[in-house]
Amino acid sequence: MTETIVNNYDQWASTDRLSRRGRSRRKMRCACHQAGLNVITLPKTIDNDVAMTDATFGYATAMDIATQTIDRLHSTAHSHHRIIVAEIMGHRAGC
Repeated sequence: MTETIVNNYDQWASTDRLSRRGRSRRKMRCACHQAGLNVITLPKTIDNDVAMTDATFGYATAMDIATQTIDRLHSTAHSHHRIIVAEIMGHRAGC
């Protein structure tokens, strides 16, 4: 796969590769960098757990949706005199 990417760089005379993927593509970015390509990475994860970054793409959206959902669940639980347990998605969910 890396060879194909390098060939495409040469064919298109590209100078940089912008990557906005999560952790799943880290090995490919590393292989491209080791092959001599310029790789720019923008971290994208809802967990906001990338070292040396204040916030990642996807984190603010995930927090907004989770907050809105919990607010709605709270009002529903209160009006029906119920207790609702909510688990928010993430790679450490359920631990």
